[in-house]
Amino acid sequence: MNLQESHVQNNQVYYEALAAGYDDATRGRYLVNDLVAARLAEQPSPENIRSVLDLGAGTGLTIETVLQYVQPTSVVAVDFSAHMLEALKAKFPIPGLQTVQSDIDAFLVQNHAQFDLITAIGCLDLVPDPVKSLSTIGSHMASGGLFICTYEPQLASAADQAAASTTYPRERDGETWEFTVFRADREQVRQVLEAQQLSVVSSELIPAYPRGEHMIQYDLLVVCKP
Repeated sequence: MNLQESHVQNNQVYYEALAAGYDDATRGRYLVNDLVAARLAEQPSPENIRSVLDLGAGTGLTIETVLQYVQPTSVVAVDFSAHMLEALKAKFPIPGLQTVQSDIDAFLVQNHAQFDLITAIGCLDLVPDPVKSLSTIGSHMASGGLFICTYEPQLASAADQAAASTTYPRERDGETWEFTVFRADREQVRQVLEAQQLSVVSSELIPAYPRGEHMIQYDLLVVCKP
């Protein structure tokens, strides 16, 4: 196992431990899904969104937001944490819901279905190479499809976001955990999306959540496939 694989494994263990209290721990602190809701509200034909793929679905906070605006006939929720997916299924006993325990990269390689809406909120910063993970996303988007995602950009002006990756220690229930954040260059992200003939509708830096003394910024992207 190389160092990056070790970091990813540590991230999985950390989020397995978080699952039981994740919703309570993030309530009022995680600001992103309110902005996702605003972007969905701007879409002209939500009735055309019949299939949804949520990458890094966690306990279903993004799916909860999506279901306020669209009425899909199928929802696929992907996460590397079995405990997170168990919490999600308990919250959403809806027809057409499929959960898949997998990391993002493996799922995108092994599955070839296309979706009207793909979301990846708060998860691309947990994969070793976010740009590479995005390099095939267009093949999973239906014609006219929408992709809404966040990632943590490298920002030279932000003390806690300047490095390509950072490992953070966390204590919980008397145990010490580690998780690693992987960042991406904003221009490289745009280039890899446009190379797939995708249109970047918007890209904006947004406040995501507090980490220590710093408010972490995400790049919130809205991308469409003509």
